Amino acid sequence: MRTLVLLSGPVADHRSYWSPYAEREAARHQPSGATPIALVRELHDLECVPDGTSPIPLTDTDEKDKPILAAAAAAGADFILTENVKDFGPRDLQATSMSAVHPDLFLTTRMTGEEYLFVLETIAENRRRDPNTAQTIHAVETAVKLPGLFMAHRDALSVHPSILAGTPAKTRFRGVRCIQCARVQAEPSSLLEGLCPECRRL
Repeated sequence: MRTLVLLSGPVADHRSYWSPYAEREAARHQPSGATPIALVRELHDLECVPDGTSPIPLTDTDEKDKPILAAAAAAGADFILTENVKDFGPRDLQATSMSAVHPDLFLTTRMTGEEYLFVLETIAENRRRDPNTAQTIHAVETAVKLPGLFMAHRDALSVHPSILAGTPAKTRFRGVRCIQCARVQAEPSSLLEGLCPECRRL
């Protein structure tokens, strides 16, 4: 999931970065044998923005995620990509003009089929272990971890999931900024599945 987000940045027009607090938390939850998070950052030449304090009080975000939101707000980020969208409070996201988005929804919305295939082929080129082709990565890993992205490109890659596809997260979007055009909406309820009325018409 992280690799798809990082590699899709140049082709899908987004840039990724994280804070020291986020890096420590990610490292703490890593399985043994995984590539160290700090090394991932170095390999992808990512900016690590400073930890900071939000210029406004954060009131309805989970305590453990307030440092993430504060660093993102201080850095001027538009989106927080997280598997735990529900932990970021709607009032805090509105106050900071951000949206919290599940990576599955973000990638499904922001990547075309051609861009997705390019990223899969890039991953496959650097892999020796299975799955190590665009089709098998799509069928094995995307199907389980990013079921929305799998379904969006299932026909283009002409494969079935190798195991039962995962279930999309219950809460995939929360906030005030459209995933597609990144414009802040005055009325957050106008955003359906993260898209503003104008982008839904496209």
